[in-house]
Amino acid sequence: MILNKHNSFKHLSENGFIVLHDCNPPSEWHAREDYSYYFTPAEYYWSGTVWKAFLKWRGRSEIQSCCVDSDWGVGILSKNHQLGAAINNFNEFFEFEVLAKNRKELLNLVSFSQLKSSLGY
Repeated sequence: MILNKHNSFKHLSENGFIVLHDCNPPSEWHAREDYSYYFTPAEYYWSGTVWKAFLKWRGRSEIQSCCVDSDWGVGILSKNHQLGAAINNFNEFFEFEVLAKNRKELLNLVSFSQLKSSLGY
């Protein structure tokens, strides 16, 4: 069976959202790939590599996206809501150091009040 990796967008309503958590990890230790390796400064706290998936979506011209700078980053994807246009991803190897230096631009970091404003609230 072959799964379409864009399946969720096939079923998303025109006014819908896809919401992801952990898109803005606070450190490289939090963004480690292996949860079970917890003898790190981050200990049991872990966000994994969600930021990489979110950054891939940020490069898609048909998707609007932003990351609310709350908790460890709440990524929001939309077909039609004006959240933030696609970017030219200059972090092609998904290096954490590049993310750390360019978070605002790469993730389109916004405050919750900025998100509400962009949605007309």
